[in-house]
Amino acid sequence: MPFDGKVAVVTGASSGIGAELARQLAKAGAKLGLLALPDRSLDETERAIAGQGALVRAIGVDVSRHEAVAEAIRQLAAALGPIDLLILNAGVGRVTTVETFSSAAIEEMVRVNVLGTVYAIEAALPSMLARRTGHIVAMSSLSSLRGQPLFFGYCASKAAIGTLLEGLRIELKPHGIAVTTVRPGFVRTPMTAAFPAPRFMMEVEPAARVILDAITKRRAEVNFPWQWAVIAGIARWLPNRIYDRIAAKTIAPLKDPLSPGSPAR
Repeated sequence: MPFDGKVAVVTGASSGIGAELARQLAKAGAKLGLLALPDRSLDETERAIAGQGALVRAIGVDVSRHEAVAEAIRQLAAALGPIDLLILNAGVGRVTTVETFSSAAIEEMVRVNVLGTVYAIEAALPSMLARRTGHIVAMSSLSSLRGQPLFFGYCASKAAIGTLLEGLRIELKPHGIAVTTVRPGFVRTPMTAAFPAPRFMMEVEPAARVILDAITKRRAEVNFPWQWAVIAGIARWLPNRIYDRIAAKTIAPLKDPLSPGSPAR
């Protein structure tokens, strides 16, 4: 999708991958709608993009609130025009352990990661269907390919995104609407700051370039960094008895430095 003159809406746009995607889209000539929790970071991102000469509108919203998301999407379409590209990047992660198993923590991840995505799609999709054009992009994770100790709630929420988008992709193709599933591994963002730096950590600028390249090529999915994509792909097909042993040994060193509720990405 060439981005010049297109209306792109990015959720979770105040920092990390979302903010960098917005900056690169603005540089490519897109008109930007930014959605994120209302705070100074969102205002700063909006000012930075306006400083690039791009048309931009930011709305502070909690994506887990159905009506608020619908109204925000309506306002952005009224201000900028029909939405051509919807990038659903807003997400939250929490460490979850069996000792402190919490339905509240898992519910929060489901509401933000899954329902926040669903609410935005519901609001933007009718216009795309009517115009027979559009592109929906959402963030799953390489963590979605197998359940991981300490992160099973996060993995589950991101797996839901992958299966949701896969079904939508097949059904929307005849309507001229593309769907891309993004599965990042470790990218240096505020979410990953709580973790000991792993190998193959990717910076946000090249990560955003990879995502935009996949959008341009209308790819069904994109997994990165390639090293983690290979590791996750192998892990996906390992027999349970082997995977369980490897996962337990890999996660064990993390358990002490991480506390329940620590962020994950």
